[in-house]
Amino acid sequence: MKIELKSNNKLILTITLIFTIFVTIATIVYIFAICLDIWNARRCWQGIFIFVVIEIIAITVLLVIKFCNWKRYIFSEESIEVYQKDELIDKVSVAD
Repeated sequence: MKIELKSNNKLILTITLIFTIFVTIATIVYIFAICLDIWNARRCWQGIFIFVVIEIIAITVLLVIKFCNWKRYIFSEESIEVYQKDELIDKVSVAD
């Protein structure tokens, strides 16, 4: 019997995607607030740069999580195998 253990990328990807969407909506609202001068936003226009930097970081993290190949572990009765990018890195015998 073999058991395969992979990284839980879907949960991390979902959380990062929700955060990215929230930051995008906040950026759009802030841009409209600056354009329409709601909440005296024209005096604090530097905040848009902060939102854009946070959004760029969130998108970068999202892409790294999506396209990076993480380690994969396969447990069997004879050994434990570690794979990265479908290449065997290490094999540990359980009989030892």
